[in-house]
Amino acid sequence: MDGAMCFFGGAAVGAVTMYYFDPDRGRARRAMCEDQMAARGRRAARYLGKSGRDLALRTTGLAHEAVHLARGETPREAVHRRMSFNLMNEQLAPGTRLLIGALGGALFTFGLTQRAPEACVLGTIGAALALPAATGGGAASGFGLRPAARQERRPRRLSGAPAERRGQPAPVM
Repeated sequence: MDGAMCFFGGAAVGAVTMYYFDPDRGRARRAMCEDQMAARGRRAARYLGKSGRDLALRTTGLAHEAVHLARGETPREAVHRRMSFNLMNEQLAPGTRLLIGALGGALFTFGLTQRAPEACVLGTIGAALALPAATGGGAASGFGLRPAARQERRPRRLSGAPAERRGQPAPVM
């Protein structure tokens, strides 16, 4: 078994080396790979900045709310917006996504170090938490479920002409 794994591992390393160091197309492949990695790095840096700002603003809001509660003040409903932590949302906030992804990744990694029953439970919980963070949507979109449907507003017609019906061709003049 170990001999076969070494053989297939060596064959894979050889194939990758041959692919990237090909005299005809290797330079273009390496350049494309470098460009893709640089783009992913820039995207990750933008996302981490966005997540950091989101978490900083949420923390500031919680601190202000704690000060008001410590003074015995109750916020007006028109001004006070309640923060919700709902994993079934269609879109998660960047800070929430970052925290859930980090927690899910940590649980999954910790589950890999444990023995059988604990490893299965921790790995499953970690993967379930990391899935919404990786996809960007809530758990509903990650597991193929749909959250409660919102009633969509119809756009207002701007002209007096009758609206066209779907599936029927427009009249030709």
